[in-house]
Amino acid sequence: MACFVDLPRLLAADGGLERFIDRLFGSGARFVGLEYETFLKLLYDADWLVEMQSKVANLKLAGSIARFPSQRQALYRMVKLGEGDKRAEYMFEPVHFDESYQEPVYGPAGADGVAPIVSYEIKTREVATKLDFDELVADMWMKGVKFGLREEAIRKFIASGDTARVPIAMHVEPTPSRDAEIIEVCADLHRDNSPKLLANGKADLGAYKNRFPHVAKNTRLLKKVPRQLGKPGTR
Repeated sequence: MACFVDLPRLLAADGGLERFIDRLFGSGARFVGLEYETFLKLLYDADWLVEMQSKVANLKLAGSIARFPSQRQALYRMVKLGEGDKRAEYMFEPVHFDESYQEPVYGPAGADGVAPIVSYEIKTREVATKLDFDELVADMWMKGVKFGLREEAIRKFIASGDTARVPIAMHVEPTPSRDAEIIEVCADLHRDNSPKLLANGKADLGAYKNRFPHVAKNTRLLKKVPRQLGKPGTR
């Protein structure tokens, strides 16, 4: 069953989605078919979230939720953080897991020449497998990398099976904010006692450029500049 997010309830519950994901991943579960871009916007883009609330009531987040067994969790390496925890690198390489199987133990052959199975011996063998992007999202979240996984690059390396250390997530710096203000848009508001410049390019030392400030009727003097909110950084 597909997983949808009820946007009105999500906006009413501050931080509710992040707490839900913490509990989900912490309990050994993961998403299947995760819409990762939507996942990030729901968590970190408040402006987008408000805009979407006016358009739709529900957003699809994933195809379903499944268990993330410990055998699969063991496939994922530790992530390397650098540049003051602003860059996350991961070592991709071929992976395998140990599979248990029963190997028959045969007794002496009978008169018909057929050796009967008298018992079974438990053995293990290596089975090649691949990482999974949805699993990686859950694993990285539990290791502290919650934002900005490079989905396209990660899927490429998983599919190729190549061995390489690559950056999988980057920190996003916060953007500056700006206070609301009123600015002047008319240059004639202030006294200017410099010599008046004539049309021929000469200066008239007997006249001031703007000794007594005045403007024509309906001239725009001031302009209001609204505030601009900054956005927090994420990593």
